[in-house]
Formats: sequence, C-alpha cells, structure tokens
Amino acid sequence: MSLPVVRPFRRDDRDQLTDLVNAHVAVVVPGLSVSVNTVLSHLERQPGEFITDPWVAERVTLVAERSHSVVAAAHLLRYRADAEVGEACRDSGEIDWFVCRPPASFWPDAEQAGDRPMAACLAQFARAEGLADVGNLHVEAAAHGQGLENRLLAEAADRLRPAGTDRLLAYEQADDTAAVDLLRAAGFRS
Repeated sequence: MSLPVVRPFRRDDRDQLTDLVNAHVAVVVPGLSVSVNTVLSHLERQPGEFITDPWVAERVTLVAERSHSVVAAAHLLRYRADAEVGEACRDSGEIDWFVCRPPASFWPDAEQAGDRPMAACLAQFARAEGLADVGNLHVEAAAHGQGLENRLLAEAADRLRPAGTDRLLAYEQADDTAAVDLLRAAGFRS
C-alpha cells in the first residue's frame, strides 16, 4: 500500500478528522463521541487554559492522507521564546495530540502508516533558523534515474535561500531503502 501524504489540515478534513478522534475516544469511554465543532474549536485558542495558552506562538494541525482518507492526524503547539513564557515551555514545542487509524484486517499496515506523520511532527520541531524540511519528495518510479529529485531539491533550495535557509531536512522510513538511497544520492546524510 502507498505511504500516506502528510499535509496541513484543511477545513474539508473536519468530518474525517472527527471520525478518527472519535475512534480513539470510544476506546477510552465506550459510547462517547465529540462533535465536529468540538474538534475544530480545539484547533484554535483555548481561553480556558489561561496559563499556557497565551504562551503559544503557533498551532499546526497535520493530517496524513492515503487514498483520499485521513489515516492519522496531529496537533502541534510551539511556544514563544520570551521571558513571559514559563521556563519549562519557553522556545519549545509539543505534540498536543496524535491519532492514527487503528489496525484492521483490511488495513494490515496501519501501525506503520503512523510513522510518516510522526516524522513530520518531529521535523516541524526541528525547524530552526536557516533550516527547512522537505515534507514530501516523491518522484514516480518510472521517472527515477532522470535527475528529477536533484532538480526539484535545487529549485526548492533556490527559492528558500533568499529567506535565509541554508540547510534542508528530509525524512523517510528507515526500512524504505530506495527512498533513503535517493536522498543520500542527493547529498543528504543520516
């Protein structure tokens, strides 16, 4: 089965994201579910959390999509770096929540499908001054060996350089040797 594509949440993902959240909620409290509005409101400011919520500088929700289905999602928080922020949270990030489609007989690789979005979460936190991450570099197998990967990476580097980016971060599943080899051939180190 193909690997999921990780991308930012879009409003039209709301129903599938809510179904995924409810699959996890029902395991903890059978019969309980949350509404689409509850899930969407959690993606925004949390005024009831009056201590740490004002410290949040950035909220990002990522979804992993496979065959037009949301199979995993994560909500990330990045805290400001100024003195108003508590020392334990200052200039840090957290995965507020992460959900992944549970294993099923019709989807035997469900657990592995969570690896890619988790790697994307970690890459979000790895961003620092001068560093950008390659979210999804994919070239069809029929086009391998034509140098497209290098041309795409060079174009990305040319567009990112004026913004101060001088390093790229890429991630693949460790057992996907073909993808890892392509990145190494393009100059990436592990």
